[in-house]
Amino acid sequence: MSGWATAGLLLGLIVVATLGFNLSLWMRHRSLAAAQGGWSGEDFDRAMAERGVAPDVSAAVRDELASYYMAGLAPRPDDDLDGVLRMDPEDLGDIVERLFDRLTLPLPDQQRMLPAMRTVSDLTDYIDRQPRSA
Repeated sequence: MSGWATAGLLLGLIVVATLGFNLSLWMRHRSLAAAQGGWSGEDFDRAMAERGVAPDVSAAVRDELASYYMAGLAPRPDDDLDGVLRMDPEDLGDIVERLFDRLTLPLPDQQRMLPAMRTVSDLTDYIDRQPRSA
């Protein structure tokens, strides 16, 4: 097989793999949308308010997670960060850091580890429990 044929084959495999990944992502979001049954950002904010979460924290978390949802979907408190959103620990750390910055929360000691956060609710509760600067 010539070099051009090999390169073409590899390029074709990359295109097929990319299309397959995007299709699986689209199908996962479609099933999530069907399961949510019209859940909105206002529903999320209301659910968080019922748990005693500050409105600015709820809105900030919802905005930070927006890129993990298809347009028109909003986070649900029980959405699994790993299973539903496929968020790795590094992404979660980046989101927490942006939330601290956005809400002007004092950064915790660099040596302190993030607690285990399994759901969107866990993330929201963690951010809401942080001491506010005066």
